[in-house]
Amino acid sequence: MFYARWTRRDVRPRDAGGVVVVDASTVVEPGGEPLRVGGDGSRFRPSFSYKDSATTFAVGDCVIVCLEGPAGADGEATNHAAAQILQIWWPPGDGDGPDEPWVEVRWFYCAEEIKPAKHRPAAARAHPLREVFETDHVDEVPASSLMARVAVLDADAFAALPRATADDKLAARDAFFCRYVWRLASRTLVRVGPASERMSRALACARRAKGANQRPATTFESF
Repeated sequence: MFYARWTRRDVRPRDAGGVVVVDASTVVEPGGEPLRVGGDGSRFRPSFSYKDSATTFAVGDCVIVCLEGPAGADGEATNHAAAQILQIWWPPGDGDGPDEPWVEVRWFYCAEEIKPAKHRPAAARAHPLREVFETDHVDEVPASSLMARVAVLDADAFAALPRATADDKLAARDAFFCRYVWRLASRTLVRVGPASERMSRALACARRAKGANQRPATTFESF
């Protein structure tokens, strides 16, 4: 899931020097009643935005997530990953300042991650760099790690994009395509249905939607 600066469309707040500045106070909670309240008091919301930003991140969106690791001079980590938002919630907090919201995501993998390159299944060999794979790998990440929305399209829809968008070197916006889901337990590729059904497939993996409240450690397995 490591895409090393595949996107430069980071919409997170920056200071006067251009350095990324994100914390609980820069993430705006929508008004009104939450979608639901968890047993621990967590408030589940359909979306969030950054302060002074026109971009909204909503459940179901495909996004680029900034991963922990080395950072550049602008404060941005150099490793990124693509994922889909499954749940957004604010924990009950302790009353000492704004609460840090969290997001449950399902990761997309790139071809090099699903098996060592020489042992990859035929369906994953020689794929363009913009092909990603749905997975059943789910994690919880801080909302402040979400950098930008991206498009993950059906293969036909991606092929129909103007050449300047479809070409990796001249991409005018962040667009990827997906044809398979990678099952981690069985190490198998399965053909996926249309992109319009991606959220229903993703919710089958969601922990929070099933009432599980334990935040797992984020690990990135090497195959």
